[in-house]
Amino acid sequence: MRALIAIACHSWPQYFGLALESALRLGLDVAAFIDQGSHAIQYKRLAERYSQENPGAIMRWQVLDTTGTASSRNAAFAYAKHRHYDFVIPLDDDDILLADAGEMLVLQKRTRANIVYGDFMMFDEEGLQPISCPEFSSERLHQRPFISSTSLISVDAWKAVRRRFGQGYDSEMDRLGGWEDYLFYIQADRLGFKFTHLPLPVLGWRQHEDGRTSRANENIPAIVEYMRGKTGIADLYPT
Repeated sequence: MRALIAIACHSWPQYFGLALESALRLGLDVAAFIDQGSHAIQYKRLAERYSQENPGAIMRWQVLDTTGTASSRNAAFAYAKHRHYDFVIPLDDDDILLADAGEMLVLQKRTRANIVYGDFMMFDEEGLQPISCPEFSSERLHQRPFISSTSLISVDAWKAVRRRFGQGYDSEMDRLGGWEDYLFYIQADRLGFKFTHLPLPVLGWRQHEDGRTSRANENIPAIVEYMRGKTGIADLYPT
């Protein structure tokens, strides 16, 4: 099994080095997908520096013609598909992978799950808050988005969602404010892909007052209406 850590680079170049170091520590291949814009040169220079400092690691980067988290995720999975990776671990540029993230690969080998998700630690300047995720069920998923975007996700699941729903990660969710990963998980579940939970913290999720999660929460009615129309699931009532 080949797995790629794919870092989506948007707005936080000051944290990118920490995200990249946490990815390289796991010993997997790493690629950064950089939004075009004012920070692109800064991200590229940092990626080049880390690549030179870690000659034993496979470190690649790509500046995208499009912007948005969904576009970055799709670019990452397309990259992985063409290079015959089996799984992708998406990571945002302001977050960090924790030491137990590698256990997702161990659990996948044992369970043959298509998507392995773990617990996480939310953190800001004031401290840490551990978040434990529940075991998977479709009913729970319809009630709230409890799976982090940073999970071990099979390329086959992304390809199947793209074939059925037109996109792997839906770019309309960027316009609406977020939850593109939540919609992706609901679509993958609807197609019958297997999820399993790793009861260990795998991610340090940095919180911002003006972050995408806050913006998504402000637009939940429009997001939910769009998701119901896209999936055909009428009993979708996330809180």
